[in-house]
Amino acid sequence: MECNNEPMQADQEVNDESRYNAGLKPVFRRPALTYVLIALNVLVWLVLELISLKTGESYYVLTKFGEKNNALILKGEYWRFLTCMLLHAGIAHLASNCYGLYYLGTQTEFIYGRKKFIAIYILSGLMGSIASFALSTTPAVGASGAIYGLMGAMLYFILQKPALLLSSVGINLVAIIVLGLVSGFMDSRIDYFAHLGGLVGGFLIAGAFFRKNERPSVLWISGARAAFIAVCVAVAGLLYGFYGPMNRVFPMLEELQSYNMVKDWPKAEKLAEEILSLEPSGLGVRVEALWGLTVAEVMQDKWDEGMEHARQLIEMDPESGHYLLGALYIYRGDYENGRKELLLSKRAGNSYEKEIDRLLEVIDGW
Repeated sequence: MECNNEPMQADQEVNDESRYNAGLKPVFRRPALTYVLIALNVLVWLVLELISLKTGESYYVLTKFGEKNNALILKGEYWRFLTCMLLHAGIAHLASNCYGLYYLGTQTEFIYGRKKFIAIYILSGLMGSIASFALSTTPAVGASGAIYGLMGAMLYFILQKPALLLSSVGINLVAIIVLGLVSGFMDSRIDYFAHLGGLVGGFLIAGAFFRKNERPSVLWISGARAAFIAVCVAVAGLLYGFYGPMNRVFPMLEELQSYNMVKDWPKAEKLAEEILSLEPSGLGVRVEALWGLTVAEVMQDKWDEGMEHARQLIEMDPESGHYLLGALYIYRGDYENGRKELLLSKRAGNSYEKEIDRLLEVIDGW
């Protein structure tokens, strides 16, 4: 995010007075913590890239080192609420977040001071993770929840100063928030709920650092009231995440796996259909359930239903769908179509590369 520094500099002469009036103290203006956070994000990314290159498993490295993974959080790995803020899915993801952190972080640290800045960053990032856990089953990484928290803190400060709200700083900030939320809502790759949770969290946590003064406050959400609302929102998100309907699919997936292990195909089919009827938001959940349904149907000689569901799987996940459909063709003795589907799966990704090579060797041997 790009913020214009000129309005802040023009207001520098009265900044200390306004900070006292707002309940904040003047601070040392070099944004050291912003630079530390950027360096930390880059360092973590470099270390995980080296591990990925060594192991050849980039996706599982993120899972191992702390992505927001609902199934693992439900098993007690609560530290993932925080560690996911340090992980990024690629260099473009890292660069965009560091860019936003630089421009927003320097302004926010200047206004609130180092201690309050780091509290806003961590706690709003935590609230973003809680919102994502409660409302999305998709694994997620990134500092964007905390960065949206900085936007929320900036918005709170600007709303306390109507003249600043109507300046280019205020207009640009509001426009960026709106555009960011709208684009996140339209792009399934973006964790929209983490952004929204971080924004609300940053706004409320920033409000907790302001106290009533002699001037009439522009916002009634301040001080202890803002802190109380923030805690209530966080607790409500956790309760909904742990006990609401969104995450109940994960115990069901474990039960589905147990039915597959004991080859209880009728129960596996029924449970897979039940999981899909819940319309889970996570793509991985839908893929696993549809895969399980396909296998359960085929093992009961329901080939028409199984083949149709395998084709539906291609629309969700081409790599997995083509692989499963190819394996089913080979199982039925249709080697030509089996080879075709396996090669399409290999073209879509490398998750099943070894399995595909083995199957192709078997076909060639026949």
